[in-house]
Amino acid sequence: MRQELANQKGTTYSVELLFDEVPLFHIDKIMIDLSQNYELDNIVNKDDGDVVIFNFSDYQTEIQEGLILNAQCILNTKYSNVDHKKITPSLQQTWDFVKVNETVSRAKYSCTLSDIFASGLDYQRRFELFNIVLITILKHSNCLAVNWMSSQKISDPKSYINRFEKGEYLNGGLNVRLFKLDQTNGEMVMDTVGLSCFGLPDLQCRFKNITSSKIAGLLYGYGNYIFENGDIFVDGDSVEGINEFQKWICQHEMSLLNPRRVVLNIAIEE
Repeated sequence: MRQELANQKGTTYSVELLFDEVPLFHIDKIMIDLSQNYELDNIVNKDDGDVVIFNFSDYQTEIQEGLILNAQCILNTKYSNVDHKKITPSLQQTWDFVKVNETVSRAKYSCTLSDIFASGLDYQRRFELFNIVLITILKHSNCLAVNWMSSQKISDPKSYINRFEKGEYLNGGLNVRLFKLDQTNGEMVMDTVGLSCFGLPDLQCRFKNITSSKIAGLLYGYGNYIFENGDIFVDGDSVEGINEFQKWICQHEMSLLNPRRVVLNIAIEE
């Protein structure tokens, strides 16, 4: 019987945009791009010039009975100094950005991009909208790197855009982490992070004597599968291991690691 465990959708979704020079956003170009390609309804530039609101009538959500609002993305252009200490966890768990430490060490300023009135959307449409806005902003700004707080990952803007346009829609929103368990005989744990904010389970696996890259590929693949198909797994289901002859049992449980959330734990059968 499946445990009654579930993650709650985050009310907002945010990324931190990092800059080595004073942030420069070409708002007019962003607005034109979004309007021509993604049916932007309107844009509001606050009088103080620190907040830009992108409003999309094609993405509507009911926030309470009878009250329907357009989903919005909010760009806070008022920059602050980068807190390098807070970025450290993301630096430690970023694997596909070769010069991530060198790049982020140059970052001086940061701004944020967040969605609002979007948590009621289907999670795939919600993430689609957020990525559309983020990609457009990156194309028309001097952003150095993107810190995905929900997935603890740093992305190179050009690589992120290129991979997204090739169909890797979760290359920023989903990450695989690796940790060594304390006081164990070489046992490691890998998990994904980034799915729980959409109300989905992340994945988790304890292992030893297996190449970590093989487990990483397994978890990343199943993470994409869950994002595409929803949480269709039932406790006790078996999933294919790192080869087609292995069948490993999965079960929903609370994560071993922070942030505390529901994960689909994959138990390796020796």
